[in-house]
Amino acid sequence: MSTISPLADRAFSLYLDTWRFIAAITVVIAHMNMDGFDFPLKTPNAFSHEAVIVFFVLSGLVIAHSTFEGGRDWKAYLFARASRLYAVVLPAIALSLACAALVGKGWTAWDLVSSLLFLNEVWLNPAKLPLNGPFWSLCFEAFYYTLFGIWIFAKGPARYVAFAIVAVAAGPAILALSPAWLCGVWLYYNAHKISLRGNYAVAIISLGLIFVIVLSGATMTIRAWMFDLTPYWYVMRQATRIVTDIIIAGLFTVHLLAVRNIVPEILTRYASTVRYLAGGTFTIYLFHRPIMQAFDKPGYGPLASIATFVAIVGFCLLISGSLEKKRTRILRERLPRISFA
Repeated sequence: MSTISPLADRAFSLYLDTWRFIAAITVVIAHMNMDGFDFPLKTPNAFSHEAVIVFFVLSGLVIAHSTFEGGRDWKAYLFARASRLYAVVLPAIALSLACAALVGKGWTAWDLVSSLLFLNEVWLNPAKLPLNGPFWSLCFEAFYYTLFGIWIFAKGPARYVAFAIVAVAAGPAILALSPAWLCGVWLYYNAHKISLRGNYAVAIISLGLIFVIVLSGATMTIRAWMFDLTPYWYVMRQATRIVTDIIIAGLFTVHLLAVRNIVPEILTRYASTVRYLAGGTFTIYLFHRPIMQAFDKPGYGPLASIATFVAIVGFCLLISGSLEKKRTRILRERLPRISFA
């Protein structure tokens, strides 16, 4: 590969990590307000879905970087992606089922099997991981990893056959949001080739437009219009906001392209803190919802809600090192032995 990865720039890499943490915290605060807590900050409520779109763009960039910069073959790619997912997903599923039992929320064997195989969002599959709404995006990501891996590593007619089979299995909702993930892949390939004029202005305007789209209500207006226009729009599931989702993914990609060469070096002074916080985002994202839904919310005013927020995020950061680093490393070492035993 002759591509110069944008992640080779330490300051820019830290900037991306900052966005990972911002997106995760946005989702947590929004869900606290949705779940009956009285968190004093309400603005994140409007951006919880868009925070996931940010995750998709960042994910596409990171996966492309780790795949090509690491010089991996298909086996290494498979084990890297599986270990990264299951190191956190398996404990998250266990936590979700435990919290569901605590509050008397039922679930079926298919809910479990479907979650383990990331099939919850295919077509009209009714399976859900109880008390863990954010899990939907992992089902999307797992298919993006698979399709990307097939396209990169498969050769000849087998590439197209396997890609078509997986794409059909994924269904329209997952495929519809794939351009958001591919924005990150595009950024990996093209960031070093494009030089924008007025980087500061472009960076500010692109983010500003995202705020305008969301806060103006355009996202929900267009979504409602699509439901009126297409009777079967419900098959799009979490992708029913596809029109604005793709626009927002594009604007965020432009923002990252603009800031690539203007990230202040001062960010590197706090590298260890940024890396630590970003390193816990996967755990925060998958663990926060079942925990907070297990709480008895009446009587939780602003101070109690803030304290609960700090406790949940702190707990997730505390265990994230074990899940996102240690367990990932262990699975990555053991999966090949299991596969070829």
